[in-house]
Amino acid sequence: MNLRNIVALLMLAAGAASAQTALQGCLGITPGQTTARKFAPTSANPACRQIPAFDLYEEAGQRYQACDHTGAARLAAQAAKAGNPLAALRLAMMYEAGEGVPRDTRQAFSLYRQAAEAGEPAAQNELGGYYERGVGVSDDWVEAAKWYQKSAEQGWVQGEFSLARAISMESVCR
Repeated sequence: MNLRNIVALLMLAAGAASAQTALQGCLGITPGQTTARKFAPTSANPACRQIPAFDLYEEAGQRYQACDHTGAARLAAQAAKAGNPLAALRLAMMYEAGEGVPRDTRQAFSLYRQAAEAGEPAAQNELGGYYERGVGVSDDWVEAAKWYQKSAEQGWVQGEFSLARAISMESVCR
């Protein structure tokens, strides 16, 4: 079975749009519509306040912008541990870059997976990239495409681009 067939099966398996989750509402995602993220997460959005430890996530962002990356990482870690996928995504990026924490791609991968499994589209795209490049895992275009597809289904433009590239590369490399 080639990658195009797998993507088609994934799309069929996705089925009808489900009810909007708090995370989707916070990010401005409407199930069944392909639209890019419309706004950044903020406590002014009632859906964002439903995400676990959102106050810690916001405080981490304030610390980060004030150049206290270590303090930001500590707060983001607390929020991620409480189940906040946005915090897990941001902390993964910090581990990837070595900002406020030691550079650690294994920890970044783990946090991207946590956020991706919770439905965060940017994390789904990043996780796909780890599989595509074989960073800390065996390179696996099918697994990469699965995560790119999940991201693209939510209208995440980078996920759409990554999925198209994966399909294109699969047909070129046959």
